[in-house]
Amino acid sequence: MSILMIQGPHCLPADGDSKKYEPSIALLAASAHAAGKALVVHTCGSVRELVECLRRAKRPDTEMVLLDSGDLNSDEFAIEGSQLCQALDELNAPYIEVHDDSAQVLDLQVHPRNAPIVTLVVNDDRTQGYSLALAIALRRLSRRMDEPRTPFIA
Repeated sequence: MSILMIQGPHCLPADGDSKKYEPSIALLAASAHAAGKALVVHTCGSVRELVECLRRAKRPDTEMVLLDSGDLNSDEFAIEGSQLCQALDELNAPYIEVHDDSAQVLDLQVHPRNAPIVTLVVNDDRTQGYSLALAIALRRLSRRMDEPRTPFIA
């Protein structure tokens, strides 16, 4: 079972610090692994890729989605915004929005019916936001596993 982290275009290597977040991602993956979960990271280069990645997140092994859309291109967003909203509404797994700038919050831009379980904004500190989001995800998933299951009655 896995936690899927979807990053927007702002996480693509555009300058000299392309390796800036790799150590923190490795630490997050180790934390997830210690809790018996895999952390799968996908970085999307456009709004369309973000939508496609969210649609692929409907796989049964995805237990939670951490979504860091970042600053989306306004021209692309004007065209793909409704598709992004639809992809969020169709997610099977709960999701957590995580941002390093309060202007990036998707809930305020696309108004999905399937709202995130939490939206985290840690201004100017993406690494801390990821840490908090993963901690919330792991805690929530561990509680779900501890809950008594209702037996299936045919």
